[in-house]
Amino acid sequence: MKATWVLLANDQIDRSRWDACVMRHQESLFSLSWYWDAVFPNWSGYVLGDYESVIPWPKKLKWGFLPVLKTPLYVKWLEGDSVKLDLEVQRFFGVKKIHLGNSTLPGKKRVVQLLKLDVHWTRSKELDKNFRRCVNHGGQYVEHVDWNAFEQMMLRYHPFDWKGQPQAIMRQLFEKSSALGYGKIVGVKVGEEWAALQFVIEKEGQMCLIQNVVHADLRNTAAMTLLLIELFERTLLIQKKTCVNFMGSENANVASFNRKFGATDAVYWEV
Repeated sequence: MKATWVLLANDQIDRSRWDACVMRHQESLFSLSWYWDAVFPNWSGYVLGDYESVIPWPKKLKWGFLPVLKTPLYVKWLEGDSVKLDLEVQRFFGVKKIHLGNSTLPGKKRVVQLLKLDVHWTRSKELDKNFRRCVNHGGQYVEHVDWNAFEQMMLRYHPFDWKGQPQAIMRQLFEKSSALGYGKIVGVKVGEEWAALQFVIEKEGQMCLIQNVVHADLRNTAAMTLLLIELFERTLLIQKKTCVNFMGSENANVASFNRKFGATDAVYWEV
């Protein structure tokens, strides 16, 4: 008998089987059930047969009557069976702005940087020079930073308004991921000041660089370069192969910075 797709409500989803399916298909960390519980608590999901394939579905009603389909904050794109996903997005009636990892639908091409981190990865001369520059400024890597320090840095130095929903959702994501042992905030201190902080989630050969923030007056110390080099090199001591998702940027300077670590562009779509 051919397996069929069923749309399950949030409380009907078997989370252990959902997550096993995501990992079996080597999909991204942001497709896991606990991740969606943090960023979009009332999500539903399409399930094929006995969890042979799954698709998270972020539909909600605005003002109680208007259907809205929108990619949640801190989810880069929706994954799953691309044919089924395209079909459901295409026939959705309402307001939509959704991001798809793979699609044949007409839409806007977006770019994210991915790094295949393995034992062959090494610092370039430029990276090593900036690493040593930060060390000469007294930069020190810190493996675990508390949420309050990160929150204060974000509120003070993040270039966009982060108060309200983005702040609350990211905190939920940090609390959920860190409780499971996957999420942490790493940092670099210069003297008594945090120069750079990075919220990162890592699990089974995948790493997502969720959010970083840099002290505006300490940018010239190259603290973020030291931070990422330390993070990557320490990861390689434990995990010999990791796919790093820089979680993208439309800012050309940020994308260029990411590429200096050996990251390459990958395409996804906004429909």
